[in-house]
Amino acid sequence: MDRRVAAAIACATVLVAAAPARAVDRDTVMATAKSFATHVWQSTQANVTASCSSSYRSDYAPGTNVGVCYDWGGWKSLDEFDAELAAGQGAGSHSKDGILSCTTGVDCSGFVSKCWEEDQYTTSSVDRISTKIS
Repeated sequence: MDRRVAAAIACATVLVAAAPARAVDRDTVMATAKSFATHVWQSTQANVTASCSSSYRSDYAPGTNVGVCYDWGGWKSLDEFDAELAAGQGAGSHSKDGILSCTTGVDCSGFVSKCWEEDQYTTSSVDRISTKIS
C-alpha cells in the first residue's frame, strides 16, 4: 500500500475514535479517507501557478497524480477539487503561501471534516466536535 494511502487511513482511524457531532460510522469515515488518498487527478500547466499570487508554485508538475494534494486552509470535496483544477486553480499550497482563494485541495482539518461529514473545522476548532481519547 502506498505510504500516503496508509498515512491517510491511519490518520482517519485515530481521529474517528473521537466523538463527532453527528454519528458517522467507522466504515463510512474509512471509505471517505481512502477515496481522498486514492483519488486520481490530472495536473496541467495551468495548475502550476495561481492567479492570485505571483510567488506561488505548485509542488505538482503537469501529469497524473494520486491522492488529493495538501492545500493550506483547503476544505474541498473530490468533485470541487476536480472542478477547480479544471478551471485552472493552483494544485495545493503551503503555510508559506497563506490561504489562497486560487488554489485547491484539503488540509489536515479539512480532510478530517470531510471524512466526518462535518462543516469546516480548523485545527483550533475541531475540539468542539471531538473528545480526547486516552
